[in-house]
Amino acid sequence: MEENAPISIAVILAGKPFRLNVQPEEEETVRAAAKAVNERLSQFQLQYPRADRQDALILVALQFAREALTARQALQDDVDTMQDLTGFLDAILNEATMSAP
Repeated sequence: MEENAPISIAVILAGKPFRLNVQPEEEETVRAAAKAVNERLSQFQLQYPRADRQDALILVALQFAREALTARQALQDDVDTMQDLTGFLDAILNEATMSAP
């Protein structure tokens, strides 16, 4: 078997089994994601027992998408801050180097 060959795993989402091909190093993350989806769906169904399963899945997907976009923006803000600090430190070092005897 190739070292980076995808492996086939089975996960259950919303009570339905799915076979997925994933890289071996992604298996744990995919299983954790499936567990998180199922937990969020269960919470939603407890909160809104009359909600249609498809509607519940759509709203769970929306929650995860919102969280992912919020995290992506926070990460980009951190990257921007680090770039600003790097530029500031470069300017200080350049100034110190230029004024050194």
